Amino acid sequence: MDLGISLLGFVVGVLVGMTGVGSGSVVTPVLILAGIRPTVAVASDLLYAAITKGVGAIQHIRQGSVHLPLVFYLSLGSVPAGLLGAKLFTDLERGIGPALDVWVTRMVAVLLIVVAALTLLGLRRPRAGRPQKPPVPWTGSVKLLTVLAGAGVGLLVSFTSIGSGSLVAALLLYGYRLPVGQVVGSDIVQAAFLAGAAGLAHAAGGRVDYWLVGSLLLGSIPGVLMGSFLCPRMPQRALRGAVAMAI
Repeated sequence: MDLGISLLGFVVGVLVGMTGVGSGSVVTPVLILAGIRPTVAVASDLLYAAITKGVGAIQHIRQGSVHLPLVFYLSLGSVPAGLLGAKLFTDLERGIGPALDVWVTRMVAVLLIVVAALTLLGLRRPRAGRPQKPPVPWTGSVKLLTVLAGAGVGLLVSFTSIGSGSLVAALLLYGYRLPVGQVVGSDIVQAAFLAGAAGLAHAAGGRVDYWLVGSLLLGSIPGVLMGSFLCPRMPQRALRGAVAMAI
């Protein structure tokens, strides 16, 4: 096991448990910069994220900080789209070969800019005296839009491993106006399903480095348990600001 990779896993696990953000948007770029092939970095990160967020999801469900209907409808779109994206990924890898690594790197770079901007946007304070808007009513049209939004995120995540936490967190915060605690918990549970489906599909395509995944998990599992425990007790603005600056 690589202790440096395990330390990275621990830090990211803490961030994921506390904010729901940090797995793909931190791990994948670091692995690429460390010389790991981008296609392998994406596939390995997805499988690692599925296990890490699965552990965090159990903790958040126990704490009652998950909007389960919202998670269901998001996953209804994101899981099939993640599987479809992994299939397209395999077809492109066979068709264009090493050129896919270049395109994956470019997609990761663009999404990092988007994720950092959305995370910083989340730090805005509401104007003094402005009442807090209530959560969006749970209607049929909202359910349909939720499935479609999940499908869009699923495709992006299957190609880059980025977005299952950060993009969905922004959607839950601004689109559905959920409390921050529920945003983090719901985000982590949905991401566990999406990353699990896409990660297993990538594993079937032979792109996962299991030694790398094991090294990351050695640190991330205790990290995400610690972060999930600390989530209700930590200032979310400061944590999200730190994540945005790291990205």
